[in-house]
Amino acid sequence: MKHQTDTDTTVSPMSKTPWVLFLVITTVFFITGHDLLRNQNALFRSTEEFNPTEEEAIQILAQYESGQMYKAVTYLAFGAFAVLSLLAFQRFNPVTMRGVYSRFAVAFLVWCVLSLAWTFDRSITFNKLAILVLLSIAAVAAAQRFRMEDVAWLVVFSGTVYLLAGIGSELYLGTFRPWVSGYRFSGTIHPNGQGMNCALLLLAALFLFFREQQWRKTLLAIAIFGGVFLLMTKSRTPIGAIGASLLIFGLLRLPLSLKVATAAAVGLVLAAIPIFRRLLDSVLETLYLMGRTDVVGSEAKNLSGRADLWDQCWHFIKQQPFIGYGYNSFWTVDNTRDIAEKIDWYSGSAHSVYIDIVLGLGFVGLALYLILLFAGIARFLWAYQASGDNSYAFAAVLLLFSLVHGIMESAFLYPAIYMFLVTMLFARAAFVREPFEQEASETAPESGRQLAVSH
Repeated sequence: MKHQTDTDTTVSPMSKTPWVLFLVITTVFFITGHDLLRNQNALFRSTEEFNPTEEEAIQILAQYESGQMYKAVTYLAFGAFAVLSLLAFQRFNPVTMRGVYSRFAVAFLVWCVLSLAWTFDRSITFNKLAILVLLSIAAVAAAQRFRMEDVAWLVVFSGTVYLLAGIGSELYLGTFRPWVSGYRFSGTIHPNGQGMNCALLLLAALFLFFREQQWRKTLLAIAIFGGVFLLMTKSRTPIGAIGASLLIFGLLRLPLSLKVATAAAVGLVLAAIPIFRRLLDSVLETLYLMGRTDVVGSEAKNLSGRADLWDQCWHFIKQQPFIGYGYNSFWTVDNTRDIAEKIDWYSGSAHSVYIDIVLGLGFVGLALYLILLFAGIARFLWAYQASGDNSYAFAAVLLLFSLVHGIMESAFLYPAIYMFLVTMLFARAAFVREPFEQEASETAPESGRQLAVSH
C-alpha cells in the first residue's frame, strides 16, 4: 500500500483527483468551441441542415482565418496558467527530454513553426501556430500534473458536461426531436464533434468501471448514457473507431499463435466477400447510412463525397508534396471555394487528418506525426505490460482511436478537448517519467548496496 501512495505522490502531489483543473480545461474548450444557441434556427432535426450553404461556409471560414478575440484571450490565459503549473510542479515531477521520442515530438513542433516560412498566408499560419504552441504548453503541464488514471477522469468529466449542455440546449430551443426521421443529436457543436465526445465518454467510463471499486453503478450509467447519444448523433466514424481500436488492442495482446489464427480467419472472410458481394452491399449500405437522410446509397460508396474531395486535395498536394502550404492553413476561402465548385459541396477540411497534415506540412510533417502516433502506442503498450497498470492500456486505446478516427476526420488539427488529450499523451510519452520507472531506478541502487553489504 505504501508503494502505491509513494507512486501517486511522485506523479501528482495532490492526493485527490484534480477536479478544479478538470473544470478549467473543460471550461476553456467549451468557451472556444461550443455554442449553446447553435441550433436556434433549426425547424426540424435532419442532417441536411448540418451541411452549410455557400454563404454560411464562407462566413465560417472568414472567422477561422481572422480568429476571434475572446478565443485568443482564453488561449493566452490558459497558456499562462499552464506555465505557472509547470513551474510549480517541476520539483515534484520534472519535465525532461526522454530519449528519441521526445526529439521527434520537438521536431514535429519545430516543423510546424518552420512552415511559417513557406505558407502563402502568414497571418493565418501565425494564428494557428500560436494556438498550437499555447495548447502544447498546457498539454505538457497536464501530462506533468496528472496521474495516468486522471486522463480517463478528465474525459468523463468533460464529456458529461458537454453532453448535458447539449441536451439542455436542444431542450431549451425545442430541437431535441429524436422521433423525427433523419434527426441527429448535436447539442452545442456539430454532430460529428458531439459523436466523438460521446465515443470518448463511453470508452473512459467503461475503463473506469472495470478499474474503480467505487462509483461503478454511476460509471456504468454514464457509459450507457454516452453510448445512447453516440448512436443518436449518427456519426459513423467514432462508432467505427471505437470498435476498430478495441479490436486492434485485443489483437496486439494475443499470443503469436492466436494472431496467426486470427489473420487466417480474416483472410477467409476477405476471400468470401466476392461471393456474397450483393448481400454485403445491401447490409453495409444500411449500416453506413444509419438512418441518415443526407446520404443516399450511391453516395455511401463514395464515402459521403470524401473520395471526390480527396481527389481534389491530391491535385494541390502534388504541387508542394514535401512541405505543404503551412500548418493548418490550406483551407482558405479561395481554396475552399475552388474545391467546392468541383465537388458541389463546401468543406473546411479534408475529412482525413493524414491528408490535412500533408496539405499543411507535406509528407515530412506526416512522417513525423505517424512516428509520434505509432511510437506513442508502442510506448503505452510497453508501460502497460511493464507496470500492470491498465490506465496505460486506456492511453494506448485512445491513441489507437485517434489512428483510426483520423482516416475519415481531421479533428486532431482543431483546438478541442480531443486534440488536447492526444497532445497530452504525446507529451506524457516524451517528457514525463512514469512512476514505475522512477521506482525501478530507486530500488536498483538499493539492491546493489544490500548485495555489497552481504559480501
